Amino acid sequence: MKNLIVPTVTLRTALKIRPMLLESLNRYEISPWNYLDQRLEFFFQYTGLDGGLFLRQLEDTEIPAAGSDWEHLPLHFLCDFLTEIHRNFLLQDIPDISHILDIHSIPSSSEGGWLLEIQSDFKNFVQQFILLLGSEEDFLFPKILRNEACLTDAKVHPEFHRGSLHIYLATKNSNQEFTNPAPLRSLLEKTQEHLAHDSQSFYAQNLFDSLLGFQVRLGEYRRLEQEILHVRALKTERELYNRSIRGDSRANFERDPRDSGILRLSLS
Repeated sequence: MKNLIVPTVTLRTALKIRPMLLESLNRYEISPWNYLDQRLEFFFQYTGLDGGLFLRQLEDTEIPAAGSDWEHLPLHFLCDFLTEIHRNFLLQDIPDISHILDIHSIPSSSEGGWLLEIQSDFKNFVQQFILLLGSEEDFLFPKILRNEACLTDAKVHPEFHRGSLHIYLATKNSNQEFTNPAPLRSLLEKTQEHLAHDSQSFYAQNLFDSLLGFQVRLGEYRRLEQEILHVRALKTERELYNRSIRGDSRANFERDPRDSGILRLSLS
């Protein structure tokens, strides 16, 4: 996905693709938050950055390694790592499983009916799963990164008009289709049952192995999100609200009119 960051995309899109872009900008002591909807080519002009050099440096920036010190690294490291996992889900796991369930390769036998049923269930799961990943990249990750920036830069205003992380995560966690691995587990159970009746089934064995690997990777992804990302993100948002309520001088953000909620809190 690195090569999708070209001069004609907006800075917001570039951050969505590579949250580690923040780390690159930090080296130049440049804040991106007032330029999010500008195309990169204009952002480079405004800031005086050598666009070609910057994009080459960004392309050479490694994805953070698994097992990094997520508890203490800036959150854009973890968001970058999780975004890469999104790509792996969408470009590897889901296509691999879909290939096994390809209608053109399903045999016209008694096994074909079972595979068609699994194919339908998997398609339904994928539709909801893609919506979830999209909401994380469009709202959750950008919201987290901006909130974190607000704690260190008084010139960055929080976008409370876009809604609270507390509400977003509470809604997400109440939606079992998004948080409960039951649909994937059900697919595994059906495949395992089929293998119990036909242990020589090439399709069932390949499907089971692929689904199981996907489930393991998805479980680790959920663990990182729920135990680290969400916890740190909610703590950051709570600190922003508390600073405003206390009238902390560090909360005197340059506010957009749409941020009236936090402004009222700070004046109360």
